[in-house]
Amino acid sequence: MSAITWRETSPPKPAFTERNIPDQYGRVFIVTGGSSGCGYEIAKAVFNLNGHVHIAERSADKAQAAIDKTKAEPFASNHSVTSGKGIIEFLQLDLDDLASIKASAATFLSRESRLDVIWHNAGIGGGAQGSTTVQGFETHLRVNALGPFLFQHFLTPLCLETAARSDTLRNYTRVIWVTSSEIRVSTQSTEAFQGYHLASAL
Repeated sequence: MSAITWRETSPPKPAFTERNIPDQYGRVFIVTGGSSGCGYEIAKAVFNLNGHVHIAERSADKAQAAIDKTKAEPFASNHSVTSGKGIIEFLQLDLDDLASIKASAATFLSRESRLDVIWHNAGIGGGAQGSTTVQGFETHLRVNALGPFLFQHFLTPLCLETAARSDTLRNYTRVIWVTSSEIRVSTQSTEAFQGYHLASAL
């Protein structure tokens, strides 16, 4: 397995930022794991670009804290977009429990008639060796691969419907799968994230 590169640990100044993104008003987004880390920054950026963001999380308290923080923090300067029309809300999603995921998708589908972009960002690493979830699957495989794959299964028809709409620009509907550099430094995580890549390919 290759080592993590210096460029990854100390990335250069980004060439693409919020300033390069047009107004997202009228578009609907899901960010799993949107209460912290990369997911939080994605949700905040889309909200301030006037998108309608659903933070898909297990913990309502963590999600609400992230929502409150997002609304309170100033947005990075964007010369082309005036913020103020964004919507951000909590969507219950427990990737530890396969049996609950269909209900989470159904809740979203009852709220929205379109889904423009979904980031499968939530994941775990470093769990105890041999740990399992409610249905008996290895924890990393379940949370990082099977759960997101099942969630997407229920949402794919709406993604396709959104892509076919007359008010949707071509290639603007996206399903995004996020992985981690941990895949290269841990055998346990490598096995889990290989499953994650498999789910994204099916």
